[in-house]
Amino acid sequence: MYSPTVRRLVAELPNQGRLPDSASATVDNPICGDVLELYVKTENGVITESCFQASGCPAVIAAGAAITIMVKGKPIAVARQIEVGHLIDFLEQLPAHKRHGAEMAVRALRMIIDN
Repeated sequence: MYSPTVRRLVAELPNQGRLPDSASATVDNPICGDVLELYVKTENGVITESCFQASGCPAVIAAGAAITIMVKGKPIAVARQIEVGHLIDFLEQLPAHKRHGAEMAVRALRMIIDN
């Protein structure tokens, strides 16, 4: 059901944890109970660090890990252009009923960038 990339990210949990003194956003899915917290530090308009905490299905956990990998080292303007489809491509697809994991990660990133 899940791609090798999703399974690896869930098993390894890269960048899991909280990031003190960072911008953060928390999003949830009230239907299934998934929660994703995203943390981002920037310097001179570039994302230097990013971490996440997630509880819920493998899709939201993998999406949280993936978005931290995708944004690190990127200018904020580039990170702002990340869309759900980009994240799903990075994850090598998600089942249609699990797409909400990627949507949550992108929503959290946009909340941080827009604030």
